[in-house]
Amino acid sequence: MNVRLPRSARSFSGPLRDDPHIMRLIAITLGWLIFLALTRFDRFYSLINFQTMAAQFPEYGLMALGVMLCMITGGIDLSIVGNANLTGILMAYALLAPTEESGALPWFGVPTVLVGGAVIGAVLGYFNSVLINRFNISPILATLGAGELFRGISMALTNGAAVSRFSAQYAMAVNNRVLGNMVPVQISAMGRCAVTRYGARSLFRRSCRTEKSEAQKRSGGHVTILSVSSTGNRTIAAHAIAWDAVFTLLTA
Repeated sequence: MNVRLPRSARSFSGPLRDDPHIMRLIAITLGWLIFLALTRFDRFYSLINFQTMAAQFPEYGLMALGVMLCMITGGIDLSIVGNANLTGILMAYALLAPTEESGALPWFGVPTVLVGGAVIGAVLGYFNSVLINRFNISPILATLGAGELFRGISMALTNGAAVSRFSAQYAMAVNNRVLGNMVPVQISAMGRCAVTRYGARSLFRRSCRTEKSEAQKRSGGHVTILSVSSTGNRTIAAHAIAWDAVFTLLTA
């Protein structure tokens, strides 16, 4: 039997009204914003401050998307920072290798590190999945240990020093503006739209099917299944696009 969720649960604002934890977080945030307005209004509520936060947001936002996909299925990924560090260091060395002494960078340099970074990040993520699925290690323990392993390898490669002396062409490529907006913000926007449209929905449905199968085994085949409408997904996507517009205006 299919049971349709109530309207408040299918809309984006429903959980905000019904969940006291989210309402407390919103209240704390508003209180903090009011406190900053009373004590540091000129410094905090300035265009350059919001532009700085908007420029830093894509990096943390993309990592948050990866953790979100794990949490949708009931897992967790504590290695995301170590994964990003190790991937970034390896790609930094890969970018410095073809860079000439004059600072010139071949045309394939930037596309190579972008694709290579995605591949290495996926391989490190697959390493976590092997620990969890093949060796039946708890996700929190597997990813915590893997994160420490990734950070250790990063420290061994760099001795704790920063990797620098990149080509000016690379700096222009990643800090350039396309259609008046910074490239990292656009990459983050595309990632959020793709995850919202395809990744989150497919993972949620797969998780529901898994829970349905396990529940049917326990109940002898008789189980009530919730039918979730896609209205909530479209609303969340609309809110994500709205926030992208805000960051676009801030970084323009």
